[in-house]
Amino acid sequence: MRKNLILACVALVALAACSNDDDKNGNFGLEFKAVKETSTLKAAVLSDFDITDFNVMLGEVEFEFDQNPDNPAYLPEEVEYRGPFEFAILKGKQLGSITLPEISLPVGPLEEIEFDIEQNKSLPTSHSMYGKTVLIKGTYKGTPIEIWDNREAELEIDYETEADRITLTSQLSCLDVKVNVNGILASLVAAIDPTKLVDTNKDGKIQVGPGSPDKVELSVSLAELIDKSSSLDKN
Repeated sequence: MRKNLILACVALVALAACSNDDDKNGNFGLEFKAVKETSTLKAAVLSDFDITDFNVMLGEVEFEFDQNPDNPAYLPEEVEYRGPFEFAILKGKQLGSITLPEISLPVGPLEEIEFDIEQNKSLPTSHSMYGKTVLIKGTYKGTPIEIWDNREAELEIDYETEADRITLTSQLSCLDVKVNVNGILASLVAAIDPTKLVDTNKDGKIQVGPGSPDKVELSVSLAELIDKSSSLDKN
């Protein structure tokens, strides 16, 4: 089982009881939840940053099931959530979560989950996430800072062996996708050259991202940082 994936950003956990429509399907919720786990980055490095808000735009979420022709209950099947969904990982420093509506899924081994980080092209130009996939706000040494990206990514949780897979049953109700905030921020800070964090255009804030008026570009994809800073666990 891959511990480090492409957003993904994630830990998958099965929780408690749901009703079952029949013996082949169950109703399941999907929750994206921010967590804070220990980071290996020295506290002194992070101390210059005070991150208050962290938003990501999620696209389609797709479930793939075990393709076992010997068992008709596990026939090849894909089920999709249609996006986009805006996930506030942090809002005013508070850890965030978003729960998608219940969806009917086949009962059986879950082989893979894929979800996209992508722009929501229907947003008005005045929206803070317009033209962006990820947006981070806070301060750097007391000066307001905004860090954003417009790159898209397809993230996947792939169970490489049958033993690793979660089997959906009528006793499970929710799948949790967990995003490790500290891991993401640690990787981000490590990739930024602090000597370039300057309010070049003197508008009162430091802006980092594609087309930044302060001429500060990102050398890494925020979507990939989210992915690499996440882990996949089965409880």
